[in-house]
Amino acid sequence: MPNLQIDPVDGVDDLFCSYPTQGTVQPCHLSLSLDTGEMGCDYDPEVGGSSYPMEVHRRVVLWVPIPCLTANAANALMEAATPLAQRILADSAVEWDGNNDVGVMYGDAQVALQKLTELCDPQNGDWDELQLVVPMAADAWFETEGTAGVAARLRITAETTDAELGQLEEAEEASAAVIGPYGHTVLVGALAYLTQIRTDLAEAAGSPDA
Repeated sequence: MPNLQIDPVDGVDDLFCSYPTQGTVQPCHLSLSLDTGEMGCDYDPEVGGSSYPMEVHRRVVLWVPIPCLTANAANALMEAATPLAQRILADSAVEWDGNNDVGVMYGDAQVALQKLTELCDPQNGDWDELQLVVPMAADAWFETEGTAGVAARLRITAETTDAELGQLEEAEEASAAVIGPYGHTVLVGALAYLTQIRTDLAEAAGSPDA
């Protein structure tokens, strides 16, 4: 039986991932390795979260769905999950099935996994908003100002550089992170929004009617 080793989450929004080409946030999970005893929380790096690593498919590593949590909430969840994780490790093994190493869970491990799944369930109603990382679209963040207001406040012109837009994006993300009743807000799509403002200004400057 491997010893349980908890890998803590460091950054407040480390579990948040939204790829530019996707309209959704990547699903998150608590993982437990039956081989090494490592337990951690992360997001699924596969676009759309539609496939699993082979070690998860073979249940050598268990993935249990969780909400997109702040670092403090994820670490508190793993602390609460520790007794169940220890029961799973104590009553499971990684065995050769003739083709591959696979995870095998016996009676109490299966019961503990069910309880762990219930504890982590994103839909169980036990999550406080302050524990969550939530996305905010740039359109919603800048809505009250409109593009003209944003350009004026941030002093965006047709000559604003990519580096300057990047700095503005970082500043807006930092502002969004501390608003509202949520644990942590992540601004999504800000750079594309600000870049479009620059493009529109450049096109207007080059127009014969400008």
